[in-house]
Amino acid sequence: MATSIGLFDYPFLSNGDFTSTGSPTQYRFVKLTSSPLTVARATSSSNPYAIGVAQANPNASGLEVPVRLYGTTQVYANADASPIAIGSFVVSGSDGQAQTQGDVSGSATTQGIALQALSSGCGVLIEVLLLPYGVKVAAS
Repeated sequence: MATSIGLFDYPFLSNGDFTSTGSPTQYRFVKLTSSPLTVARATSSSNPYAIGVAQANPNASGLEVPVRLYGTTQVYANADASPIAIGSFVVSGSDGQAQTQGDVSGSATTQGIALQALSSGCGVLIEVLLLPYGVKVAAS
């Protein structure tokens, strides 16, 4: 069992009910919205703008949601397209889950490094080291 170490969490506001999207937003990548200090679930089209991982699952718009910006965190991952190896660079996939950088088209900014592997499956929690916002790493 991994122990997440949050080096920098910041309290943002939710842009809606994070529990009503069919699956929780907690432990998924989030992005900034056009409203000040407000976040929504990230998508692959959010790249390169996913900023961190939600650490809670607020059930209404405007509620505080701590977002891990740097440190280690659990994040839901999707290895259906390709496995995630320890040390793989990860970005936000279409539903805020971590995917290997090569699985997401466009000029995605690397959001983290996988500290646990996932050979297959979707919606599985893995531990990730979040990188400072804006780090660009070439896909391998």
